[in-house]
Amino acid sequence: MSSSYSYSSPNLNPANFHLQCECNRACGLYTCRKEGENQGRRFFRCQRYKTKDDCGFFKWADDTVHTTVDLKYQLMAQDARNKAEFQRLYNFLKFISAVVVFSAVWNIFYH
Repeated sequence: MSSSYSYSSPNLNPANFHLQCECNRACGLYTCRKEGENQGRRFFRCQRYKTKDDCGFFKWADDTVHTTVDLKYQLMAQDARNKAEFQRLYNFLKFISAVVVFSAVWNIFYH
């Protein structure tokens, strides 16, 4: 069963936040593309990132808004990440179990 939640109030949208970094410049809003628990999560950072003038500012977009809808979305996203991690570990455990059984059978019949 798949559900999706959205909200339309413009003041709750992280894209409408105008954060300034330590450089007193408007921060850029980006989406994490790196695989892992934060994949798809949005964040603000200094637009001078990886330059000599980078001030190092970083803030998750979901840390800037704390509403019931946002918290519900965060919990649903965390639940989805937990389920994916559980499935990954379960599949790994099945693989390791198969290797152990194969190894035991191999040792019984061929040694």
